[in-house]
Amino acid sequence: MTTVESSLALMVIAYPLLFVVMAVFAGLTYLLNRVFQERK
Repeated sequence: MTTVESSLALMVIAYPLLFVVMAVFAGLTYLLNRVFQERK
């Protein structure tokens, strides 16, 4: 595998992971906000 192919594979793997991590953090902050609002 050449360096270009490996970098392309890394991008293909890293971009979906980045979106998954962002979605997880967004969901966690959303749930935490709801929990804290219900406690007040």
